[in-house]
Amino acid sequence: MPDRMFLYRGVAFLAALCLPVFASADNYGRASPESVIPDAPYNPRSGSPVDWPDPVYDDGRYSQVLIDRLEYRDSAGAPNAWLWDAQGWIGSDENRFWWKSEGEGPIDGGSPENSDLQLLYSRMISPFWNLQSGVRQSFNPDPDRRFAVVGFQGLAPLLLETDTALYVSDEGDVSVSGEFEYEILLTQRLILQPRLALSASLQDVPEYGTESGLNSSEVGLRLRYELIREIGPYVGISHARDHDESESTTALVIGLRAWY
Repeated sequence: MPDRMFLYRGVAFLAALCLPVFASADNYGRASPESVIPDAPYNPRSGSPVDWPDPVYDDGRYSQVLIDRLEYRDSAGAPNAWLWDAQGWIGSDENRFWWKSEGEGPIDGGSPENSDLQLLYSRMISPFWNLQSGVRQSFNPDPDRRFAVVGFQGLAPLLLETDTALYVSDEGDVSVSGEFEYEILLTQRLILQPRLALSASLQDVPEYGTESGLNSSEVGLRLRYELIREIGPYVGISHARDHDESESTTALVIGLRAWY
């Protein structure tokens, strides 16, 4: 008898839960608009009641500046050096103006040994990928070189940060580059980041000391501690090889990553 009473109470409880559905549903089991949207004046821009908050529009203008690497390099077999790698953008989710700057130079003074600036138009072609095109200006060591640029930047499967580009110089020389980074969260603040960078040329360019094929490669491993999400100092190691000159250097690095 107690089991039967428990069953009756369970059925009554389920019936009570279903009453609002039957009361506000049509013959197809769908709730009527009147039971969902209150009878009130509507916002002509969104179609929602005027006392509801305005929706977030996708055509808003946003911006970001990222200093991915600002570091000191203590190299074995090469002069110690400093390096920067930064980029930023402004625009909507779909259309952005994007800039990128990278360079390095010796610690003991003098101008950077190499540096360049890219100015790009970026178009989102999928939720995780941007198609970019624009121009690149080389300042050191070849200030007279300019390039047309087309490339892809985004997140590959497994959250691999990818930045690839094809360059065509004002003399018709074609080259490609790729940078790949992956973040391993050891904790919420401590992050291990492997990095791979490659550059190659499709033909010999003797006046600039470039041969056809792979020109340079760099692999690195950096351990970053985020003081706050926007600021994270790091230490690591980097191994770079100049394939044209058959030279390699290994460096201990210390630096800062920041964004806003």
